[in-house]
Amino acid sequence: SPEEALDYDKAKLALLQRFRFTAEGYREKFRHSKPQDGETGMQYATRLTSFFDRWVEMSKTEKEYSSVRNLIVAEQFINNCHKKVALFLREKNCRKLEEMAEAADNFLEAQRQSNLLVFRDKTENPPAEKGGNATSKAPVRCFVCDKTGHRAAECRARTKQPYCGYCRRTGHDIQTCAKRSNTQKASCIWSKREDLSEVKQVDDEKSEESMTSAVNAESEVTKRKMPVLQGNIFGKTVSV
Repeated sequence: SPEEALDYDKAKLALLQRFRFTAEGYREKFRHSKPQDGETGMQYATRLTSFFDRWVEMSKTEKEYSSVRNLIVAEQFINNCHKKVALFLREKNCRKLEEMAEAADNFLEAQRQSNLLVFRDKTENPPAEKGGNATSKAPVRCFVCDKTGHRAAECRARTKQPYCGYCRRTGHDIQTCAKRSNTQKASCIWSKREDLSEVKQVDDEKSEESMTSAVNAESEVTKRKMPVLQGNIFGKTVSV
């Protein structure tokens, strides 16, 4: 109403209820509030205290409750801490909330942690063992001579394999190389001597096969007549 709008307390209460800043809302915040990342123990304790005060204020409870407040807030503080922090605080037997928050901050600093609720495990590589307990790799063994200390490619007892000058690999020679061209080449020697006492072969290195021949320029070519036979094709006599 217009009259209630002029009353500050009533207007404040209406706004708080409109945005759920009610006794029930602050109670839920107080019960379910968790420590935030990077929030110190003192800051978390102050935030819980503020929620509790608002809860009591909105519920119109009398404010003769300092001891009760300290007890309830301290209990909520411990319940929302990591189990390591909670165990440490119970061992310290802190009576006041301020002492409890300060002890929690000191514990976080000593453990190099930044959250009261979530602890990050420190992963460290275990030191390498020395002496006889250290795990060593098995010695290299040659499968050719069955001895240790070298590999099969370095074995002196290994038989020498043929080497191909075309593909520059071992295991075959140039004549049997599969990478050579399939084009056949031929070579010829022209000699003026009638009696050929020596014939040299000229071979192309990159040919698959080579053929050697010798020709005498002064030799006579013997002409031979081919045999002729007669036959009958389509009723006619022909000679072939």
